Amino acid sequence: MPGLVIERTNPKFIRKVLERLPYGVVVISGTNGKTTTTKIVTELLHKQGLKVFTNDTGSNFVRGVISAIIKNISITGKFDYDIAVLELDEAQI
Repeated sequence: MPGLVIERTNPKFIRKVLERLPYGVVVISGTNGKTTTTKIVTELLHKQGLKVFTNDTGSNFVRGVISAIIKNISITGKFDYDIAVLELDEAQI
C-alpha cells in the first residue's frame, strides 16, 4: 500500500532517491533467475565494500521498490547506500 500511495502522489520518487547514489543502479530482469542473480550481484558488491540497496522482499514491481526504499530511507530523506541492485519483473521494464 505505501508504494501505491507514493507512486500516485510523487511519480518521480524513485528517480529522485536513486539518482543520488554514487555508483548508480543495476537492474536485473528476465523470465527466470532474477532473484538468484540479484543475490549474487549484491553479495559481490558487498564484498567490495559497497553499501548495496536491493528490493529483497520479493516484490519486483515498481510499488515494491518504492516500499523497500521507504523502509530504508530516514525521515529526513537520507538514503545511505552506494549502489542499488534492483530485481524488476520484465513487464515493469
